[in-house]
Amino acid sequence: MAKFSLDTPLDHTSLSTRIVNALDNAGVSTVRQLVGMQWPEVLRIRGIGPKSKREMRLFMSEEDLKFGMLKSKAPDSPRSELALERIATALEVLAMSAMWRDNGGDAEAGFATSINIAAGHFREARDA
Repeated sequence: MAKFSLDTPLDHTSLSTRIVNALDNAGVSTVRQLVGMQWPEVLRIRGIGPKSKREMRLFMSEEDLKFGMLKSKAPDSPRSELALERIATALEVLAMSAMWRDNGGDAEAGFATSINIAAGHFREARDA
């Protein structure tokens, strides 16, 4: 086990440069930030593939660290994931409406309907 603190920069650990760069591009530059993340958050980082996953798990195990051992700034939760999905759906509806309007549809009626649908999705997300 290496001797470092949670505030140690990741580039001062045994993690490869490839992983350190991918994490840094995602705004994760210290051991504290890394252990504050949940594993699903890490998997969504661009540049973290199967080889990186194995290396990171090995590093965490060797250093007796665990993902999520510190509370993350923005914890993943089913509720927040559902809210984001509903917001994304609302935005898709608005985008489709704009495309439909540009293709000669009844702009006023189509856009109003889309806004109502989007508003419903946002209300559901807020109340979830």
